[in-house]
Amino acid sequence: MPVLQVNNRSFPIKLGQTKLGVGEGIDLEIGTAGELPLGVHAIIDLSSGSQAVVRRGSSGEPVKVNGMALGLEPTPLIHGDKLEIGAHELLFSDDTKAGATQFLSTSDVLRPMQKRSGPARAT
Repeated sequence: MPVLQVNNRSFPIKLGQTKLGVGEGIDLEIGTAGELPLGVHAIIDLSSGSQAVVRRGSSGEPVKVNGMALGLEPTPLIHGDKLEIGAHELLFSDDTKAGATQFLSTSDVLRPMQKRSGPARAT
């Protein structure tokens, strides 16, 4: 399930629209009225196939994804993306898309190549 992590707390993203901002009609408050202007700063759309996209809200507050300002078109979100709204950082996480790191030694990588037998093939 996709979530946004804000200040070490996780907030699930529901199917459809999730509005990020400050004030009434907001699904996820990301600050206070003293820190950010009132309004919808960003909208995350989650499809039934778990594809998430983010787009700018109506407040006009700049929104960045991985350090790049959002344009007019929606931007796809993938596991590990960082959203910045004002001084707030939000981390997008999707446990269904997360992988695992596997460490291999050089000998583990070379072992399958050493098992080949027969003449070398032309390339």
